[in-house]
Amino acid sequence: MNQFTIDIDQDVLTLSLQGQITYEICPDMKKELEAELAARKITMMKVDMSATSFLDSHGIGILVMLHKLSGEPGRDLRIVSPSKEATIILDLVGLLSIFTVEG
Repeated sequence: MNQFTIDIDQDVLTLSLQGQITYEICPDMKKELEAELAARKITMMKVDMSATSFLDSHGIGILVMLHKLSGEPGRDLRIVSPSKEATIILDLVGLLSIFTVEG
């Protein structure tokens, strides 16, 4: 079972993270994200974390990569509905205040 899905709707990329986001899945996730972002004109990236129970440093690295990419002109990033566990982790590593959070 995939622990992430990537959906594209026009110029919006939505990355949905389910369960534990760890080093086992992050290389594939990064590869798929980079391919989608290179192939399309994406202006909004959303990360749905409503079903995320854990992130290790690799999962956090994916979010940091997306944050850096959101600094490009015409591109934005939103963290959507983070679970209680995801919120705690993002706060502990000092990223909660950096991201724009919806829900």
